[in-house]
Amino acid sequence: MMIEDYYTNKSILITGCTGFLGKVILEKMLRSLPVVKRIYIAINSRGENNAEYGRFKKEIQDSLVFDRLRTELGEKGLRHIIKQKARDDLGVSPQVQEELFKELNVIINSAGNVEFDTRLDQALKVNVSGPLNLLKLAENATQFECFCQISTCYTLMDKDGLIEEKMMNSPVNWQAIYKQVQQMPLNDIEHYGKIIMGNFPNTYVFTKRMAEHLLVENNTKKLPMMIIRPSIISASLEEPFPGWTDSIGLIGGIYLLAGLGILREIPGNSNNIGDQVPVDIVTNQILACIPATVFQARTSPENLLITHSCTSSVNPIIWSENMEYLRLYFKRSPLKDRVFEPSVNMIKSEKLFNASFYLRRKLPMAIVHKLTNVFGTKIFKGKMDQLKDAIDKCEEIAVLFKPFTKNEWIFSNQRAYKIFKGMNDSDKKNFNFDVTRIKWKMFIMNHGYGIKRFILKEEAEQPSVGYSDVVSYMGVMHGENYLPWLSRGQPLKVRTTDEMKQMILNNNEVKEVIASMVRERSKKLADHFQVMPEEDKIYKEIYKEANNVIERIMSTYNHNLLIPFAQVMKKTFVSIYEKIVINEITLNAVKKICDSRKGPVIFCPTHRSYIDFLLLSLVLYYYKMEVPHICAGEDFLNIIIVNQILRSAGAFFMRRTFKGDDLYKAIFKEYVTLLAADSLNMEFFIEGTRSRTNKILSPKYGFISILTGAYYKERVKDLTFIPVTINYTRTLEGETFPFELTGEEKVKESLGRILKAVQIFSMNLGTIYLDFCDPINFSDFNNQQVALNPKLDPFKNDKDKISITNDLGLKIIYEMQRHVRMMPTTMVSSMLLMHRKGINEEDLDKKVRWLGQDLISRGVMLSTEGLPSSNTLKIGLFHLNDYLAKKRDIFQPLIQHKVDYKNILMLGYYRNPLNYVYFNEGVVIVSLLSFGLESAWSIETGVDISQIRERAIYLADLLKREEVIEERISKSTPQVFDKVIQSMIERKMLIRSEVNSQKLALRSSQETLIIFAASLVWQMVDSYYVAILFTLSMIKNKNIEASTITKRMQWLAESLFEERTIPYYESCNQESFKNAVNALLDMKIFVKASVFLQLNKVYRKDEKKLQEVIAQISQFRQNTNINQFLNQFEQRQLVESGPSNNKQLANGIRRSVLAEFPFLAKL
Repeated sequence: MMIEDYYTNKSILITGCTGFLGKVILEKMLRSLPVVKRIYIAINSRGENNAEYGRFKKEIQDSLVFDRLRTELGEKGLRHIIKQKARDDLGVSPQVQEELFKELNVIINSAGNVEFDTRLDQALKVNVSGPLNLLKLAENATQFECFCQISTCYTLMDKDGLIEEKMMNSPVNWQAIYKQVQQMPLNDIEHYGKIIMGNFPNTYVFTKRMAEHLLVENNTKKLPMMIIRPSIISASLEEPFPGWTDSIGLIGGIYLLAGLGILREIPGNSNNIGDQVPVDIVTNQILACIPATVFQARTSPENLLITHSCTSSVNPIIWSENMEYLRLYFKRSPLKDRVFEPSVNMIKSEKLFNASFYLRRKLPMAIVHKLTNVFGTKIFKGKMDQLKDAIDKCEEIAVLFKPFTKNEWIFSNQRAYKIFKGMNDSDKKNFNFDVTRIKWKMFIMNHGYGIKRFILKEEAEQPSVGYSDVVSYMGVMHGENYLPWLSRGQPLKVRTTDEMKQMILNNNEVKEVIASMVRERSKKLADHFQVMPEEDKIYKEIYKEANNVIERIMSTYNHNLLIPFAQVMKKTFVSIYEKIVINEITLNAVKKICDSRKGPVIFCPTHRSYIDFLLLSLVLYYYKMEVPHICAGEDFLNIIIVNQILRSAGAFFMRRTFKGDDLYKAIFKEYVTLLAADSLNMEFFIEGTRSRTNKILSPKYGFISILTGAYYKERVKDLTFIPVTINYTRTLEGETFPFELTGEEKVKESLGRILKAVQIFSMNLGTIYLDFCDPINFSDFNNQQVALNPKLDPFKNDKDKISITNDLGLKIIYEMQRHVRMMPTTMVSSMLLMHRKGINEEDLDKKVRWLGQDLISRGVMLSTEGLPSSNTLKIGLFHLNDYLAKKRDIFQPLIQHKVDYKNILMLGYYRNPLNYVYFNEGVVIVSLLSFGLESAWSIETGVDISQIRERAIYLADLLKREEVIEERISKSTPQVFDKVIQSMIERKMLIRSEVNSQKLALRSSQETLIIFAASLVWQMVDSYYVAILFTLSMIKNKNIEASTITKRMQWLAESLFEERTIPYYESCNQESFKNAVNALLDMKIFVKASVFLQLNKVYRKDEKKLQEVIAQISQFRQNTNINQFLNQFEQRQLVESGPSNNKQLANGIRRSVLAEFPFLAKL
C-alpha cells in the first residue's frame, strides 16, 4: 500500500503542534499528504479566552517552518486544519468529542513536557495523563485505526548492550506509582520525587517510560498502536529546508552557547557516541510507520509496533566530531553577539570538570561582576548581568546533559529499516527516513546555520544550500499532475494567433511601416512603368506578408501538447544525465517573484547547448511554475514537426539580424512587447548564440532593448531579469565546436539529424548545475542609474535609454560570470593542458586538488561541496577520455594524426570557463615577463611598477574581447591594476624588490600558479600575433574579403604550430582571429572598404611601423623562433647598415621573414 493511499480521506488529530517536532509533522502532512481529509490540532489555551487561535497564529501559522508550504501552495496550504482548545492533560470539550468520535481515524501524540527539571506531578500530567486521555478518546472513535505515541530512546537508559525495539520487562508497578503520585501532596512530591524516579536522571524520561507501559496496559480494546522512540531530536536534514530548527532545548541550547563562545567545557567522554536524529527523519518515520502498524494489526494478532528513530547502531557520530564540526561552522560564520571564539572541551572526570568550571568560569565571572557593580556603567552592568546568567545557564546545561555524554547507548533500528526497505521507490523518496544518508559534517554545520538563521534571525550562509537532484525528482513525478495553470484552477492566459495578429497589425508603428512600404512600392511602379499603381492591391500584398511574418515568429503555446512533450523530455534527461542539480531554496524564491510580479519575469540563461532551450522549461514545469515563452533562433524553424512541437512548448523565433527589413523589425518588436504587457514570463539568451569556446560572451542588446523600450513607453509596469547559469560536465554537441572553431561550416539542423540523435540515449553526459542568480528588478536598476547620474532622462532621451539598457546587459552578464561553476572536466582539462607531455594519475590528482583549493580561496563556485576529491578526477577523466591517450599511468592529450589537434581544442573548451578568474593576473605576469626572465624573477632588480602598468594596460586592451570581466585593467580604471597587484602580493605571487619597493618581481614559491595564469594569456596572445604577422602578406595584396581573412589566418596559425613556432594549438581558432581582426580595426591597422579589409596606407608605405606593432605584440609571447629571429635580424641589420638606414631595414623585414619561413609566401 502506498503511504498516500492510506491517508486518503483520513481525519487525524495531532497534539503538540506548537512544539518543534509537532510543527514539522504538521508541515509535512500538509505539503506531502494533500489527500488527508481533516487535521485536528489540540492547542493548550493556557487559561485565556480564544487563546488557542492566538497561539495557532503566532506559534504555527506565522512560523518560518511553513515558508516552503506557502511558496508552493500559498496561504491556502494551511488547509483542513481544525483548531481545538485543550487542557494540559489533553482533554477536549464534550461537543468536540462528539465530532471526533465520528470522524477520527489517527492520533499522533507529539505533545509532551520536554523540560528535564519539571516537577514530577507536572510532568506526569502532560506526559502520562495526556496520552491516557487520548487513548480513551480513541477507544470511543468509531472509525479509529491507529494511535501513535512519540516517546524517546532514553526511556531505556537503564539498559545496556544493543537495545532492541520492543517493550522491556520491568519490575516496577507503573500503575501503582502513577496513582500514588497523583494522590501525593506537593511537599511529598518535592521531597520524594527523586527517590520515586530511582535511576532515571530526570522527570522527562521517567514519565515517558511510564506512559509507554500504561498505554500498553490500558489498551484493552487492542487498538493498533505505534510507539516511536527517537533519540536526541536535532535540526532538519532536508525538509522543509536543511537546518531548520526553532528549538533551543537541550542540544540546541548547547549549540547556541557553544556558538557564542560561552560554553567552553562540558562533562563527558568525547569518544562516546552522541545519538541524535534529524527532525524530518523522525517525521517521515512516523508518517510511514502508521500505515505499517495498521497493516500489521490487520494481518497478524500483533497490534503493537515499536520502532527506534536513531543513528547509533548504523551511522554513529562521537561527541568530539560533533563539537568540531560545530566549531568549524561558527568560526566561518560567527554569531553577531559572540563573546569568545567557539571551542568546547569535554572533560571525562566529573571532579576535574567541576574544578575547571569553577576556576575558569564562575570565579572570574563573580569577581568581574562584583567589580562592575561597584565601578561599571549602567550599560556595562547590564551586559555583565547577561553574561553571568549565561555562565549559570552553562552550568545548568552541563548538569542536565551529563547523563547523555558520560554514558553511551546503542539503539537498534532494525525494525524501522525493515519497514523502509519494504516501501516502494516513490514512498522512499517522499518519506525517506534512512539515517545512513546523513553526512554528519554538513548536518551539524546546517544545525549551526539553523540556530543563527531561524532562532537568532541573523543573516547566515547555509553550508548546504538546498541543492536537489531534478533527475531523481522527475523520476517519481507525473507531469500531467503538475501543470500550475490546471492544478490551481488559474488558467494561463495566452492570446490566440488571431488575437495576436489583430493587435500587432493595429499597432501604430507597424501600420506606419506598412504605409511606408505601400508608398515606396507605388513609387517604384510609377517610376518604372509610368502608370498609377493600385495601392489597395499593394496594401493587401504587404498585409499578407505581415501575416506571414507573424506566423513565422510567434509561439502557439499549447497546454495539452506541453504535457506529452514534458514527459518525453523527462525520459530523455533522466536517460542521459546522472544529475541535474538545482537550488530548491533559490528556486522557491524565484517562484515567489513570479507569483507576485507586476510585469514579466525574463530568464536569461547562459547558452552552451541546444539543451538550454529545454532544460529551464522542464525544471520550471516540474516545480509547478509557468513555462516561459522562449526566444529561439531560426535553426529549427524549417524542420517540419519539430518547429511545431517547439512552438507549442513556448518557443517563438527570431532572425539573427533585422537589417533591411523594417516590417519584420516592427512586428517582432510589437509581438515581444505584447508578451511583456500580458506579464508572460520569457526566456532569451543574452549571449545571442551558443558559446563555441565555453566562455561567457559579450551581451547582445537587441532583445533586451525591446523590453526596456516597452518599460520606458509605460506599456509594462516593471521587468524582472533573472540570470541563470547552466553548467555542464559534458556538453551534448560540444564535439562539433572544434570543427567550427577551425573554420568548417556549421552543420545545419535537420529532421534526419534529430532522428539520428536517438543514439544519445546510450550516452552519459554527467551532471548539470542550474543556478538562478540574483534577480534584477529593472525599475530599481533604472532608478539607481539615474541616482548615480541625475542628468539621465531615459523616458525622454533615447541615448540615455540605450546607455541604461547597455549597463543592464553587462550587469546580467557579470551576474552570470559570478555564478559559473568549475566542473570536474574544467579542472582536469586545465591541469592536463599544463602538462601536455604527460602526467601520472597521482600527480594529476594533486594538481586538481591544488587548483580547486585556489579557486575556492577566490570565491569561485565548484560543482562539489568543499574541496575537490579523487572523485573529481575520476569524473573528469571519464568524460574527457575520448581526447586523451594513456600510456601505463601517464595521461596526455591524444594526438596521433593532424586531425587529433581538435582534441586540444576540446580540452581547451572545457578549460575556458576558468580563464576569467586568472585573466588580470595573467596579464600582469605576462607583462612582467616581457621585460626578460632575469628581471622578472629577480628580487634584487625587479621591474618598475609603472612600466608593468603601462604594458599591462596595452595588453589588457588588446585582449579585451577575449574575456568578459567586470573589473578590467585599463587606462580609465587604475584602481583595478592596483587591486590586482595587491592581491598578487597577498597571494605571494609577487614580491617587492629588496632595493626599491616600487619594483616588483615574481616569487618562485608560487611558480606553478604563475605559469598556469601566464599560459592562459599566452595562448590568447599567439592568436593576435598570428593576426599581426598575417599583415605582412597584405602589403602587396591590397584587398582581402573580410569573410575569408580569418580562414587565411587559421591556415597560417596551423602552419606555425606545425613548425613549432607557436606552442598552443588553442591559438588556431576562428573566434580569437575574429577578435584579433576587430582589435586591428580599433588600432587602425586594418580599414574597411565595403566587403573588403585593407592594410592602412600608413603601414603599406612604411613597413617599419608595421614591424614596431609586430615587435610590440611579440614581446608578450613566450620565446619562440620568430621572436628570436626578428631580434637577431634587427641587430644584424643595424650593425651592417647603421642606425640611419631605416628604409633598408624596413624593406628587408618582410623578405627575411619569408626566407626564414617559406610557407608564408603562399599568403
